[in-house]
Amino acid sequence: MTTSGSIRGRYGPSPYITNHVRRRLDAPVSGEIENPAFCLYKGDSMMFDIPSAEHYPVYLKDSLLNTNANFDFSLFTDLSLRLQSGEDIEVFAFTFSNAGTYVFGDAVDNSNQMVVAIMEINQKCPDDDKFLQPITT
Repeated sequence: MTTSGSIRGRYGPSPYITNHVRRRLDAPVSGEIENPAFCLYKGDSMMFDIPSAEHYPVYLKDSLLNTNANFDFSLFTDLSLRLQSGEDIEVFAFTFSNAGTYVFGDAVDNSNQMVVAIMEINQKCPDDDKFLQPITT
């Protein structure tokens, strides 16, 4: 996410890993895809950048693309409450324990979205060499 609420998927090394002392700039860098679609496997984790207390991921529970009606998104609700109370959070990690399709948006602008498809361990992503792709209509 960026301070403008744009959701981007990043591939390549994380700035938090390669340079944990210097804060990441908000300027777009190569290796990013706006409004991404991810294909991951059950048990995989995802890290979300939290650029500000206004722009953070929210689960869009009413999206018709969601396939897991029993998805426990309480950690995303807790994230929202913690940010609203003034807690300074820069990164949020979440582990997907159930297969399904999940849609997330920016807290301020839900038109900025990302889709995360979680496959069972014995399934394959539709395009096995591309775990991150742009959302297309």
